Parts: sequence; structure tokens; C-alpha cells
Amino acid sequence: MKVLITGVAGTGKTTVGNTLAEDGYQVIDLDSVSDWFDTRTNKFHPRGSKVVMNMDGYLQYFQWRINPAKFQAKKSKTKLDKNLFLVGNVDGIEKIATQCGFIFFLDAPLEVLFNRYDARDNAYGKKQEERDAIAKYKDSDKQRMRGLGAIVVDTNRLTVEETVNMIISCTTQ
Repeated sequence: MKVLITGVAGTGKTTVGNTLAEDGYQVIDLDSVSDWFDTRTNKFHPRGSKVVMNMDGYLQYFQWRINPAKFQAKKSKTKLDKNLFLVGNVDGIEKIATQCGFIFFLDAPLEVLFNRYDARDNAYGKKQEERDAIAKYKDSDKQRMRGLGAIVVDTNRLTVEETVNMIISCTTQ
């Protein structure tokens, strides 16, 4: 069964995914199979591409999307008889969500998210343009995922271990 763990940047998706992987679960980090997609040229640009990151207003033209070739290469290495945890948030996540037996939407207050962005190595979430987009779409993303049956998890109130245990408990019953 596929299990989606999603949410906006900074909610702890990668940390939860890494913990699941360390505990022996099959995990595909969607960031590892995604690239910036230029909607003007229909071409992918790799994460960290200067073409994307040096452009003011880049979110108008680029979408963070799964690169199908990268995704298939990773998916082909998984075992079909075990749960597969898909961890991340990309444009078009709803399509993936509809193929999953469980959906978990990790959430935290904006103030907490902004503090997490300031403290982490990942560059995303540090620019005002990015923070504005996160603030604009966070609640609508959560409502869309709820509409698809997502369980909302407040990662500001639960530790990583508690979050992982709750996800495992829900998906192994």
C-alpha cells in the first residue's frame, strides 16, 4: 500500500521520512525525484539550478514537479508486498494522493514554520516570495488534502517519534 506524507515546507516531512527509512520502511522522498519544471518551455531544471533560483519571481514560471523518469527508477527498486511511504509536497500532489491508502498532512503554525526555515540548511522558505506563497496556500492545501481523506498531524505538538508511531499505528492495522 502507498502512504503519502505531505504538508508545506518545514512541517517535518523529510525528518519523518528519514526516521521511517532508518527504521527499515520503504520510503521515496519526493524531493529526490523532483525538479523545477519551466511552464514556458516544458523542461525540467535540477534542484538548485541557478536558472531558477537567481530569478526574481521564479514561482510564476517554475513548478516543483515529480520527474517521471526519476520516480520510476526509484519505484522500480521497491517491494510491492510492503508499504511504500511517499514523502514530500510537489505540484499536482493530489494525483498521487488519490493513489494512496492513507494520506497524512503534516502541519504547524506559520510562525513555527518561519522559525524552522531560518534554522535549517535548505534554502527554500528563506525568500519572502516563498514565505508569501506558503502563507497563501498552506490552509487551502490542508483543506484539499482533508477532502481526499488526509489525517492532519500537528508537528508542533508531537515529537518526530510520536508522529512516526502514529503513522505506523494507522497504517498497520
